[in-house]
Amino acid sequence: MKKIIVFYNILRNYKKFTKKFTLRFYLFINPFYCAFCYVLIKILLISKNFRLINFFCEKNLLQAGLRYLSQKNRQEVGENINYYYNKNLKALDTKYNDEILTKLKEDGFSKIGKIFTDQDCEDFKNILNGADCYNSQTLIQSDGKKIKFEKNFFEENVDYSYLYFPPNISLKMEKLNNFLTSESLINLIQNYLHFKPIIYNLTTWVNFQSKERHYVHRVHRDYDDFKFMTLIIYWTDTDKNNGVTELIKGSHSSKKSSYDSSDLIALNSTKGTVFLFDGTTLHKGNEKINKYRIATFVRFGKRENYASVLDGGISDPLYYNY
Repeated sequence: MKKIIVFYNILRNYKKFTKKFTLRFYLFINPFYCAFCYVLIKILLISKNFRLINFFCEKNLLQAGLRYLSQKNRQEVGENINYYYNKNLKALDTKYNDEILTKLKEDGFSKIGKIFTDQDCEDFKNILNGADCYNSQTLIQSDGKKIKFEKNFFEENVDYSYLYFPPNISLKMEKLNNFLTSESLINLIQNYLHFKPIIYNLTTWVNFQSKERHYVHRVHRDYDDFKFMTLIIYWTDTDKNNGVTELIKGSHSSKKSSYDSSDLIALNSTKGTVFLFDGTTLHKGNEKINKYRIATFVRFGKRENYASVLDGGISDPLYYNY
């Protein structure tokens, strides 16, 4: 029943909120089309026809098959398309040390460091006061009703598993905007992805203690695209008792075929700390919340991909410039 409600919300909110209507949305929510894309990708991989895969990916048509592909197949496509995904192979200058990029390649995730001060974190928290948010992980999966966020939510026992804030709220912080668009950060991510990345999804969540369980609390991969990266900013201290994200080291690589939940590594951190991880890495959220957690997740890659089409572009900062 819950899945039916979510599907209904997605259809309704897409029509209500999107400013960039595309027929691909209706194709991508069709399981028969997704299965067709999966079969087509498998056939093209067997024949090693990466030129044709590249053509379909440029049109953003094959990405609908991502959910059914093995990690090995996803990686094979991402590494062998030399036009769409691998344009700029030359290493670019960045202020971040080589160890960060090395860990990204080997482990699938890496700590950038404490980028924001404790005062920055408090300022960001204040930005949320009075802002509109939605009671779901994404706006498009929500009931579509705005919630006016009140600062006293932090002191009250509100039962919200996820409160979603759109990107225009978060980007009111100039220091955050400058960090996300800095040449050093973009170059670091480009050195990993091998194409110039853009931000196609920027989401801030406030999580409270809640009895609700969410699918992101299970170990999973994200299926946005064949290649993309996720950046996490923690605005509150985070550990296993307060909403920490956990990942399985090396699970982005097809060289490993099986994993155990005991392999999970918690990204424990003090507030203001930033992490990067390959979006295909196995990971999970944590339902344990000690009062509340505030985090911003930013996804870098191609603007048009499976996830951005299903999201209707609503979590893309460009959406608010139309």
